[in-house]
Amino acid sequence: MRYTPNKDLLPASTTIEQIQSNPDALRPSPFQFRQSKSTGKWHPPRYSRRQQADLVKEARIEGLLHLLPTSIKSSVDDINLNNSEKPFNWQEKAAFDVQAKSPRAVAEKKFRGSLWERNQPKRQAAIEENMESMQQKIEFWKLDKEQRKKKHTPPLPF
Repeated sequence: MRYTPNKDLLPASTTIEQIQSNPDALRPSPFQFRQSKSTGKWHPPRYSRRQQADLVKEARIEGLLHLLPTSIKSSVDDINLNNSEKPFNWQEKAAFDVQAKSPRAVAEKKFRGSLWERNQPKRQAAIEENMESMQQKIEFWKLDKEQRKKKHTPPLPF
């Protein structure tokens, strides 16, 4: 989304003298609600608040915040703060240049995996242990079942 102050605020042929002589030559701010002179109805801003916030962020990064009209998302103090000269910190610049960057800096943060993926090695180890002792468990279960069966069977056939 591009914001062009000349297009949204002034017609291309407007000069400073015309503005000073006729204050109505200025167009309303595209960031604020405006009232129609003919009908008296209020019209919404040309740019939504989300779009305004995006424009203000981009302008703040580029140092062009003073070109935007004031809105809820940017105040006069922000604009004045943005215009002031900021001292350059050479140490931060040098430290920033020295750091090695990977082609995909986002990819350096590894996916830690789902819970079942993280627990899988422990679970596999427990399964292997159980499988090693499985023959003994099966023999014990068969003997135990046989003993329980003998215990509950009556001695007489009828």
